[in-house]
Amino acid sequence: MTTTVIGVRELQRDTSRLVREVEEHGTAFRVTLQGRQTPVMLKREEVEREGVSVAALLASGLYQRKPAEVAAAQLAEVESSRDRAGRIGE
Repeated sequence: MTTTVIGVRELQRDTSRLVREVEEHGTAFRVTLQGRQTPVMLKREEVEREGVSVAALLASGLYQRKPAEVAAAQLAEVESSRDRAGRIGE
C-alpha cells in the first residue's frame, strides 16, 4: 500500500479525486494540518483484508490519538464561543 502525505488544503481542494484514488488504487493519505500529521484516509477493504485493528493502526504510527488535554482544550474553546441560545459563532 502506497502512503502519500498531503496538506489539508489539498484535501479540501481535491477531495473527490483523492477519494477516487483511495478507492481505485488503494493509496493511503496522511493529512497534515499546519505541518502536523492528523487524519489518515485508507480504503476500507484494504483495512479489513489486512485485518487492521484500531490497536494495530495506532501501533503503525499512521494514526495518533490526541492527548486528553488537547481534546479538552478544543472543546473548551468551542464551548466558550457559544451565545446564550447555545449557538456557536458570531
